[in-house]
Amino acid sequence: MGQGGENVGAPIDPPSKLSVPFICEFMPLRWSYESAILAQSELNPLTKNQNQLQKSIQEISKVEQLTPTQEKDLDAAKEALVIISRGAGGEHPADAGEIDRADQRLAEGEDVQPGPV
Repeated sequence: MGQGGENVGAPIDPPSKLSVPFICEFMPLRWSYESAILAQSELNPLTKNQNQLQKSIQEISKVEQLTPTQEKDLDAAKEALVIISRGAGGEHPADAGEIDRADQRLAEGEDVQPGPV
């Protein structure tokens, strides 16, 4: 280490040739669009449900020997993820309602079979 705690022998990365044009830093539309895209991906109910189900699947999958209850929970979470993901490509607004109802039934512990969406 050199004076002031700097790393003397550390390689210096060359500056990136890619950058945002200076004028764009002051364009409110750029920031509005970016925040809208982030909000859509983070606050979207479909994405929230998918993330929650994927987290549940990952947590249960970490267990080496599953109990019958954990196996049932894992199967239910996988089925719910299939139902929700298939609904993402639904053709009618009513498809979203059916998916939401199926998700609620799964959350209540009912057995739901994936059907045509």
